Amino acid sequence: MHLFRSITATAAALVVGLSAAPALAQANYDLLTARIAYEKGKFSGIRAQTTEEYLMCAAYWGAVATAAKKGYISEAELDELGPAFTNGLPETRSQLFIARGRSAKNAEDVYTGFHNTASELYVAFIKGEQKGTKRLFETLGTCRGKDS
Repeated sequence: MHLFRSITATAAALVVGLSAAPALAQANYDLLTARIAYEKGKFSGIRAQTTEEYLMCAAYWGAVATAAKKGYISEAELDELGPAFTNGLPETRSQLFIARGRSAKNAEDVYTGFHNTASELYVAFIKGEQKGTKRLFETLGTCRGKDS
């Protein structure tokens, strides 16, 4: 399985998507909406349970990790989102969910599809689009560890 090759390719797609977003230096995202949506997902009682859901979680956390690495969101803004978004936790969570989901049938294709969606939603967040922001961060709230 070449899942890690797929991760690299889809991370590159996120960078291309973000590069196409207008005025990233003047991002319009709404951190309060994102934080509320994350908390809503967190307390929804929904958790990833299947290998496909693990790959979805890996892709969504991977999109946040890639954006942070590329400087599309600052450390201060990640801090404002909450502890789940700091200290490299998005990357750590992405890798943990990849490990859990790698046995899925067609794992690479499943991951790529979810990563494409996560990338589109992250661009929507950067642009300040409420619907995409809520969907991205509610999903991340369901894709969390027990501690955050």
